[in-house]
Amino acid sequence: MFKPRTDVPAEPGAAPRIDLEGAKKRAIAREGAGSHGLIPVVPPPPERASKEARALEKAIKPDCRDAYAGMGLLAAVPLLASAIGDGGCRW
Repeated sequence: MFKPRTDVPAEPGAAPRIDLEGAKKRAIAREGAGSHGLIPVVPPPPERASKEARALEKAIKPDCRDAYAGMGLLAAVPLLASAIGDGGCRW
């Protein structure tokens, strides 16, 4: 348990020696260990909306059959965008 330090110089006037290779190995091993440190590298996941919140958001959106009824064939673009992403109307 108590071992003499190897980085202490043998002579009292000599400068201490730093083991760069050992420091690199410890840094690489610590990098994958999942330590968080002071600054988080990965942001926390966003908060998930509850079922009630999602239902309210969906209820507020107009029905797609009525939302773009007056646009004729031009309604295909917003309807397609609504179908692919979280668009402005509900199906």
